[in-house]
Amino acid sequence: MSGAALVTLQRYFIRSQKISEMDNFTGKYNSKALYMKYLILILLMFFHNPVTGLAQDAPSEGELLQQAARDWLQLIDDQEYAESWEQASDQLQTKISKDNWSDVIQTVRKIFGNLTEREILSANFIATSPDAPRGKYAVIKFTVYFENAKTAVETLNMYKKPQGNWTVSGYYIE
Repeated sequence: MSGAALVTLQRYFIRSQKISEMDNFTGKYNSKALYMKYLILILLMFFHNPVTGLAQDAPSEGELLQQAARDWLQLIDDQEYAESWEQASDQLQTKISKDNWSDVIQTVRKIFGNLTEREILSANFIATSPDAPRGKYAVIKFTVYFENAKTAVETLNMYKKPQGNWTVSGYYIE
């Protein structure tokens, strides 16, 4: 329920309070009707409250995957190459040292120039990844536009850690 709808409901309850609180026969306030209105209003407010999270849907696995990929790519865009290596999976870290990683990425990004735009191309969950431990994997591709290259495709192999967060296990620019 949106905030505007909740405010509308609150106004309705306040306006209608004068009409339905009065008992038609005695002219006295009907405490049960008033009690029920406030109970409903409190329940609506509770289920709408962002603190409880009950009215908000949890992010989907695909949304979590994309956000993890974008957060990691932001490190690359910000030239935080060593930090991107540190946040990558053990699989990537065992294949290349932090210094080599930083040198390679820095060289490639100099050739392509600064990023001007990035759009999601595809995101696919896969059952396994070659030469990798069991777990959940995904391949996410972005169409990217750089200053010195018209277009390219960034491919990230993602691995879901046992703790539940996604991490990068491979990065390629084509």
